[in-house]
Amino acid sequence: MSMPRPSRDRFPIVPVDWSAEQALAAFELLNDLLERIWARYALDIQALIQQQQCSDSDFSDDSDSDHPPF
Repeated sequence: MSMPRPSRDRFPIVPVDWSAEQALAAFELLNDLLERIWARYALDIQALIQQQQCSDSDFSDDSDSDHPPF
């Protein structure tokens, strides 16, 4: 089953009154989370992205001059 891609509208709005230190702390937290997710699921994520980006039409016969591959 394919999961829908999250919309940016679903994420909370970043407060405009954070100090630089608060913004950096949030950034570092998210960056650490990203690194941990990537360390655990990198191959699975790459395979899923490839699956989502590829379609049967990508492997069609390019010899059809009426429909160039670009």
